[in-house]
Amino acid sequence: MSKHAHDFVGCICNHCAEEGAPIAQIIHHHDGFWEFTCGAEEHDEDAFIGLCSACDAQAIKSHKAGVKLAAGEWASRDDKSQPWEIFLLPAEGEEE
Repeated sequence: MSKHAHDFVGCICNHCAEEGAPIAQIIHHHDGFWEFTCGAEEHDEDAFIGLCSACDAQAIKSHKAGVKLAAGEWASRDDKSQPWEIFLLPAEGEEE
């Protein structure tokens, strides 16, 4: 059991974390929060696992490998052999 207060700085979908699906979408939210997903459109809220800045630092670094995103950007690719495509998130308060 961890002896520190967890600082959750991101999350990963259970398809990637537990089932080994490749990460197909990375979102760096305006508030700095990171989201790593398999790219599926529908995820239940409980389908995500929190990533702690201390406990999961190496995993977070590994998940971000090969793509640099500023806050407010997201990246997507169809499979691991494809390059990442970078997009802008809508400004905070704007609807998609």
